Amino acid sequence: MSQCIQLTIGIPTYNRSALLAEQLNRLSQEGLGDEVEILVSDNASLDSTLEIAESFRERMGRHFVISPNERNLGFDGNIFTLYKKARGRYLWFLSDDDSFFPGTVARLLQVVKSEKDCGLIALPGFNMLPYESHEGGHIIQLLPWSPTGSAVSIVLGKRFGLTGNEFERFGLVSATSQISHCLVRRGVRIEDADRGGGVLQSRIANLNLLSEPHYYILSEPTIKQGDWTEVSHTFMESTFFGIRELYSSPDMQFTREVVDFASVQNCLFAIRLLHAYYTGENPTHINFPPVGRGFADRLMRLFGGAYHHLDAAVEDLLEVAKAHKR
Repeated sequence: MSQCIQLTIGIPTYNRSALLAEQLNRLSQEGLGDEVEILVSDNASLDSTLEIAESFRERMGRHFVISPNERNLGFDGNIFTLYKKARGRYLWFLSDDDSFFPGTVARLLQVVKSEKDCGLIALPGFNMLPYESHEGGHIIQLLPWSPTGSAVSIVLGKRFGLTGNEFERFGLVSATSQISHCLVRRGVRIEDADRGGGVLQSRIANLNLLSEPHYYILSEPTIKQGDWTEVSHTFMESTFFGIRELYSSPDMQFTREVVDFASVQNCLFAIRLLHAYYTGENPTHINFPPVGRGFADRLMRLFGGAYHHLDAAVEDLLEVAKAHKR
């Protein structure tokens, strides 16, 4: 990796040239210097993505790289490409449709230069609930709904070492399933995009945490999450099936309790999304084929003994799907 590049901002993109233009425009206003690399990995887009990216070259500073894939590698393949080609000490995976607060790049650069040995730097996300401590500092709760009976409370803006609480590591890794909340040290060699479960950045974050068991959670807001105008097939496939495959991988080093908990909670979330879509409660379009008995059988085979946690919800979803054709 380059000695001068501290932070690579890696943007995976596919057929979203307008969103990419907005993202690159935001980044161009962040005062990028020689310590920051912008890396766009285009997954063989059919629109004007490459032309749009090229039009920003003069505005993006010295380290601006456009990396076109010869074919569509899928989401995990694109994430793997970013990790493999990044030159910075740290890599921030940034979705093309998530905006961020002004000054974010400078704040991240400050953190990666001062906190040199963190496997993961997390940007507060969906499974963390901040509140004010009695001392006036910001506290965040990892997985307040975990079956351990109590949340893992972390002070924001400080470097911590992992404890023996397995749900602490799971809470950190699960936060990275929303891509723009994930900033990793490039300390672990990743051989391929296999066993990513549609959230390869989470696998990368976990392996880096196991290699360098320290982490840091930013103390200020950074990401403005993009609106859910459509839920992709990749997201649904990952949430139903991929998460369990990912967390079951031996090198993830999670116990069966965590594997069951992570995959069941994610699957129930996807079931609720699809249920609301079928009934019209949620107008967001979900790009997923109609569910039937084959869908239930696939879940049963994958979850094995843990399927009893899903049985009632799956059967209810099948009935709703039959009654409400979408």
